[in-house]
Amino acid sequence: MKERGGKEKGNGEGKKERVLPNIPFSTSVEGVLEKYGIKILHQIDENSKEFKLCIDDILHRIENIGPVVDSNEAMRCEYISTVLHIAISILRGLVILPQMTVSVEESSDHIDYAIKKILDDLLEKIICIIEGKQNQLEKGMAQNLMQCRSSCKMNLDTLKKKRKAEEAFEEHEYVYGIVITVMDWYFILHSTEGIYCTSKTEYRISLTNDIIKNPTKLRKNVKRTLEVIVGLLKDRVSASDEPANKKHHVEEIIKKK
Repeated sequence: MKERGGKEKGNGEGKKERVLPNIPFSTSVEGVLEKYGIKILHQIDENSKEFKLCIDDILHRIENIGPVVDSNEAMRCEYISTVLHIAISILRGLVILPQMTVSVEESSDHIDYAIKKILDDLLEKIICIIEGKQNQLEKGMAQNLMQCRSSCKMNLDTLKKKRKAEEAFEEHEYVYGIVITVMDWYFILHSTEGIYCTSKTEYRISLTNDIIKNPTKLRKNVKRTLEVIVGLLKDRVSASDEPANKKHHVEEIIKKK
């Protein structure tokens, strides 16, 4: 993973606007994240009921509503939600919320999907943000980065509520982002100290009529993508909520490059 910071520029009214950075991509998600200490290869058993359900559901949707190529947003979300629901069903203590609004300070961001970790009966935190954009990768990346940034702030506010007023609080947080075009899946680690991005065309799930007759390639690509999603979620679920520990965890990820 490579890090890029953002820059600020004036908007003519004495205010500074955040300029999103150009995010470089690495060539292999598996190699890079494992090198950084993130165990992303959560092995998916192709014979498990969850995986079989995912494949069957995708095939049924292609038969019933058609392939994803040139489809509208609602149709694409049908396929995206299938993969995401299976991913979180493999782990415990997670919920997925479609069309969620993240409000920080005076701005609001509308999120296609947010995956949350339940902290207790009253508190929860966002661990992953998903944005779907048909053939609009740059726009999807920009929106996802801003949403991840807002989510980090929301999580920090949530963690502050759990602490006593006299306790010191080091503000450090990180969330994962996923950007999905028509068939490609991209993965981001967004921390309060930097943005790290992997994958350019490593993860593609082809959703055409051809796979109905021969779903072998579909099973292979869905399995690879699920292993990354579940691995990232597992990393975030198991990470300590103590800011100092999270900061150390991210630093270990980065310095191993």
